[in-house]
Amino acid sequence: MNNLNSDKKIIFPPGNNIESIVPSTSGEISFQNNFKAPFPTVANASFDEETNEMSISILFFINSTVENPEIKINQHFSIGTYGECNLQFFLYSNEDETKRIIDSKTEDGVYNAFTLNFKTSNTENFPENINLSDIKTIQTYLWNVDPRTSRGTVTIVETTK
Repeated sequence: MNNLNSDKKIIFPPGNNIESIVPSTSGEISFQNNFKAPFPTVANASFDEETNEMSISILFFINSTVENPEIKINQHFSIGTYGECNLQFFLYSNEDETKRIIDSKTEDGVYNAFTLNFKTSNTENFPENINLSDIKTIQTYLWNVDPRTSRGTVTIVETTK
């Protein structure tokens, strides 16, 4: 995460807030170098036809010693490059939590891993005649205070019965 100071304003991500979660800690990873941009997320998504609900698991890394960070999730509908229906999920924190994460930076090259597991059946702001079952891919982003350095991953949505 970037430094947050008085001349740097937080830019919050698009979409509707669907949930706030305290992720579970999944471990730690170390590199010889400290990267300036966040690592891309690792995600898995499945759609349950019986419950009309999508289950999402996201693994993300931050270079902070903060335990139990509160993560907000915004969901945003979009159309992909080839016309496919897509959901974007943006992981971010409010201003106080972002400052707490930045102020607790780990030593260079050390990143704590966190996992978020959640479900959504939210179709707010979907175009008419588009349903959750039409979503073919999701994109997950670890949203930084400066969106130019935010990183995302595209994942195919599997269907379960």
